[in-house]
Amino acid sequence: VSVGIMENINITNIIGTRISNNDNQVGCIRFRGGKSINISNVTLNDSGGTGIRMTVDSNQSVENVNISNVVINNITSSLVGYGISVEGTSAYPCKNITFDNIKIVGSVSAGFNATYLNNSTIKDVTVQSPKLTVRGFEIKNSKFLNMLGCRTINTPSTALGLTDCDTVNLSNTNILDAVRVGIYVSGTTTNLICNSNSVSDSRTPKLITTGIRLETSITNPRIRLFGNNFYGILNPVDGNMISIASNIVQDNIIQMGNSSTTPFRSSTTYVKGIVNQSTASADSASAPSTNYTQSEVQAILTELRDLKTKLRTAGILAPNTPEQKDT
Repeated sequence: VSVGIMENINITNIIGTRISNNDNQVGCIRFRGGKSINISNVTLNDSGGTGIRMTVDSNQSVENVNISNVVINNITSSLVGYGISVEGTSAYPCKNITFDNIKIVGSVSAGFNATYLNNSTIKDVTVQSPKLTVRGFEIKNSKFLNMLGCRTINTPSTALGLTDCDTVNLSNTNILDAVRVGIYVSGTTTNLICNSNSVSDSRTPKLITTGIRLETSITNPRIRLFGNNFYGILNPVDGNMISIASNIVQDNIIQMGNSSTTPFRSSTTYVKGIVNQSTASADSASAPSTNYTQSEVQAILTELRDLKTKLRTAGILAPNTPEQKDT
């Protein structure tokens, strides 16, 4: 339907194979505007273009759509071929869309592409190589999104990108063996909750260089990071588990954790690190008199040793070696 209103559509139990032999972006299943649409139990194999594509046409937005239990295998286009593409506009955003239990393997461009997608849920969506040349998930100009339990595997670029988005809950995402950046947040993105996500690299040599990169352009992005885990990220000595660039970051809560045996990089004799704050060491020694007494010297020594003990407990001061114990 290229002109007019399309409503109350149900597409289920479909297998499509070798749809469109030419390089194009048309889409195996294409909505040019539409409301109250259900797509379920669909498998698309060897498509010449985008698997499922939704666009605004004749000022008709895409609304109230449920897409579930979908497998998209091998986009054959050498040009632009997304697994799923949602393309709204600022005046007519696509909204109230649920994506659930979707697997995209071998798309040419981003596996999941969305522009002006509002009030929607992206749940249990997997994007996997081979062939992928851009990002696993590319989300732009969208707001009020829940991204829950999604996965990327072996994406040869940034796994998940959020650009100019507002109010996004990104939780329980599992990013394995991406290249460069796991999660990239840029533009005017604000009000982001990034919770319990995992970014890991199992390869040798490592190719993921940054777990989460924040590169927003607004004064107060309001980004909350907590409970995220990073494994095998390249060169963590440079602080690349979380990278903040060209940013003014205010009023944020950052609680990082890594389930490895070393949750944070410890400091060494030569390298600064993140350490615990030591407990307080009281000013127990009194001010010395003109001529030191033995008790005054002993009080100073006691206070100094108390301070050293607490610094060692916090991991700031190295423990004594056996030959140092008497010094």
